[in-house]
Amino acid sequence: MFPMKFFEYLSAGLQVVSTDLISLDEYSNISYISKNEAEFENSLYEILENFQRQDEQEIISECLKHTWDNRYYEMMRIIDKTL
Repeated sequence: MFPMKFFEYLSAGLQVVSTDLISLDEYSNISYISKNEAEFENSLYEILENFQRQDEQEIISECLKHTWDNRYYEMMRIIDKTL
C-alpha cells in the first residue's frame, strides 16, 4: 500500500520516516525507510537532533512529478491508450 500523504508531507518541507514498505522502495533517496524499530528511532534522532535532511532539490523534483495535475494527465493517457 502506498501512503497517500507521502508527497504532501514532503512538499510541505517535512522529512518522512517510514517503515519498510515495498511501495516506497524507489523513494529511499528522498525519505528515511526503516527496516526495524532501531532504524526508525535512529532516523528520527538524526532528523530532530542532528538536523540531518534529505536533498531538498531532489525532494522538490520528485514531488513535482506527483502533483494532482500530473496524476490526472497520466490517468487520461492510460484511458486514451486503452480506448
